[in-house]
Amino acid sequence: MSMNRAVVVVMVTLSVAGSGPTLAQWSDAPRDRVLRLADDVGTINAWRRIPEVTREHCAKLSPEFGAATLESFASWNKTHRSLIALIDRLVDASASPLTSPTSDGVEGTRSAIADGTRRLILETYFEGKEADPLGVCWKYREVLDGLSKAGTVARVRGTAYSVESSSCPINRPRPNH
Repeated sequence: MSMNRAVVVVMVTLSVAGSGPTLAQWSDAPRDRVLRLADDVGTINAWRRIPEVTREHCAKLSPEFGAATLESFASWNKTHRSLIALIDRLVDASASPLTSPTSDGVEGTRSAIADGTRRLILETYFEGKEADPLGVCWKYREVLDGLSKAGTVARVRGTAYSVESSSCPINRPRPNH
């Protein structure tokens, strides 16, 4: 599986499946809004977490890999730090409306989002039928390049802004009727 295809598979799968608790576990927020929020947050969180999760897993497979990719990883994070910070804020903010009375609270929901995203990334890159674990490791720079393409970054940023605007109340004057 090509690196770009793997990135798309993770992001689309998270978009379709969501990355947090099941619908039955969600709070009484309107279901369509919650579904949209989970889908969008899952997609942008995948983009944000792919470099970290793949690097950590590759370092477990081959310890020298961790040191060899540290500079690329740090550079990617620095280049995208403002978008990463926005995504982190949105994941934190989305945890509250996705929290149900039967969950472990907001922290438990945040953890579920992180674990679901990590699991899907690992399944796609390292455990799937077409996965090539060592190939992913040796092509780590290609993974980062695919995530850094202008069109990909623009879509992630647009989705993040959409999530941000839909989850923040807008102070508008009420019409006088």
